Amino acid sequence: MSGLIIVGVFFVICVVVCLSVYFTNSACSLGTWAGANCVSPVAATPSSPAACVPDGSPSAATPAGSDCCSANGVGSNGNCLAATTTPPPTTPPVTVPSVVPAAGGAVQTAAVSTVVPAAGAVQTAAVPPASALSGYTGPVTGFDYPYNDLGNWPTSDPNQCASYCASNPSCNLFVTATDSQNCWTKSAAQNKTANSNRNVYPKIGYTLP
Repeated sequence: MSGLIIVGVFFVICVVVCLSVYFTNSACSLGTWAGANCVSPVAATPSSPAACVPDGSPSAATPAGSDCCSANGVGSNGNCLAATTTPPPTTPPVTVPSVVPAAGGAVQTAAVSTVVPAAGAVQTAAVPPASALSGYTGPVTGFDYPYNDLGNWPTSDPNQCASYCASNPSCNLFVTATDSQNCWTKSAAQNKTANSNRNVYPKIGYTLP
C-alpha cells in the first residue's frame, strides 16, 4: 500500500514539472533564452531600398532582382535601369536688340537706300516743250501797226497769240492789247502808230520799221 502511494506522488510531481516546462517555453516563444532569462525579440530595422544605378555602371550596379529592378527593369548588361526623369522644357531667351544713341545724344536713323543707275546707263532729264513765244522778240510797247491783219483772237496772252502766229507761215508779228482780251496776227509792220495800250512781238529775224 505504501508503494502505490509513493508511485502516485512521483507521477504527480512529473506531471507538474512537465507542465511548468511547457508553459515556460510557450511564454518565451517570441524571444530567445539567455541563461535562465527569456529575452524579448528586437524589431528588425527595415533596409532602405537600393539606389538605382544606370545600366552600364558595373562597379556600382544594382543587382538584378532588387526593388529598383522591379520598377525600372534590367538593362542589357544585367544591371538595374535607373528611373529616367524628363527635365522640364526650357524656354530659349529672347534677344531684344538695343538701340545705342550716337555720341552727343544724337538719334540714329536708318539709312535710306538710294537707287544707283546701272553702269553705262544714260540718264536723261525730261525737257519741257518749247514755248511758242520763244520764236519771237519783244514786247515793244507804246506802238501799234494797224492793218495787214491775218486774224483777230479773243485773248491777250502772248503765248497763246504766238501759237496762232506760228501756225500761219505768212505771220511775221502779232500785237496784244493791254486794255482788252484781244490780239492780232499780222503779215507786215506798216503804218506805225503810237498807242500805249499795245505790245508788239515781231518774229525773230523780222525787223520793225
